[in-house]
Amino acid sequence: MDVEDESLNLSPSEIKLSLDLYYKKFFPHQSMYNWLSYGDDEYLSRREFSTTMDDIYIRYKTFSNVDGMKTDIIKSRPDKIDIGAVYNTSPANHTKVSNFAPQEKELVFDIDATDYSDVFVSTEKTSFITSLTWPLMSVAIQVLDDLLRNDFGFEHIMWVFSGRRGIHGWVCDRAARQLPNSARSAIAEYLQVVTGHDGSANKVNLKNTLHPSLKRVYDNILHPMFLQYFVEEQQLLMDPKHIENILKFFPEEIRNNAQESWEGEKNGNSMDRWLSLETTFKNYSAKKRNWKNPLHDIVFTYTYPRLDINVSKQMNHLLKSPFVIHPGTGRVCVPIDIKNVTSFQPEKVPTVATLREEIDRKGAENFSSSLMQPYVKILDEFVKKTHLDDQRSKAAERKLKSQSDLDF
Repeated sequence: MDVEDESLNLSPSEIKLSLDLYYKKFFPHQSMYNWLSYGDDEYLSRREFSTTMDDIYIRYKTFSNVDGMKTDIIKSRPDKIDIGAVYNTSPANHTKVSNFAPQEKELVFDIDATDYSDVFVSTEKTSFITSLTWPLMSVAIQVLDDLLRNDFGFEHIMWVFSGRRGIHGWVCDRAARQLPNSARSAIAEYLQVVTGHDGSANKVNLKNTLHPSLKRVYDNILHPMFLQYFVEEQQLLMDPKHIENILKFFPEEIRNNAQESWEGEKNGNSMDRWLSLETTFKNYSAKKRNWKNPLHDIVFTYTYPRLDINVSKQMNHLLKSPFVIHPGTGRVCVPIDIKNVTSFQPEKVPTVATLREEIDRKGAENFSSSLMQPYVKILDEFVKKTHLDDQRSKAAERKLKSQSDLDF
């Protein structure tokens, strides 16, 4: 049975009724505890969680250990779980102390496919990411992962499919978790390139010469993807709406010449039109000095990640937990293997229906889900590497402090 069709047949009430079974048999309580505690119960006890149940939103929940976390989740069967910051005291005491404040939180990112609605050639709705729209999310992950690693030196970055139309990024390096809000804002704004409003064709404000980091992702990721996905597969320059938008980027002389040439074509194709634009502009710009390259503007407008930077700026901002069930689709919110991000298929992500079918087929006793196993493995391997570096960082800090005390 097709996974996408199956999820669409689930009503919200059917999804909700499946949560009891899901949290008992499928939700990876131990793996989630291992990640969010970083091996320290006391650290976990200062971590804020929020839950949503029947439209009732409860903040400042906390757990002291994995057993307490598992018991509470199974008992409450939340429609949604959000993960927050680690505070200077238990979130349960937030009304009892005057200096209640966040101390640590993963640096997080949020991208929604609906923010790309103006660039899709297909009339397919973007309320759910499909294999047709996934290439844009894949490119967003590749670009941000590249910039976060190469420009900021972060190593432990987990990317998660939201279960419907978004992707979330979790930067879990110890240094990232300890960033103040000012540094988070600076990083988010550094990464934000697409800023134009919905009605504007050009949503970027690039300099004549690309920043070396933007040049790197343009050459290695954005430009190849634009040619293959938009120009070749989607036939971008055969679509009247997109022809009009793209030609707006060019000087009037080039715009008029292209329109006249294309109107007389009998067997035109998108790639030939794009290559002719590239050639025409190169010849045109050779006569001009410091002429801004519209080809860069077009590619970045269509392909560069469209961030909701407000999610990234504040340490106390909560973000949906991996492995919860999306209430609209019934799909699990799963981690993505960065090495295989281009081949990820959102339609193949387990739903509560496919999981229920699996347990009916195998039986509940000593049950282990083969459908969930690949995604839990991604988290477990990520946590193992993250915690190893975390322990090394703590050991180095202790050694430095010890030497400082001796010098004093």
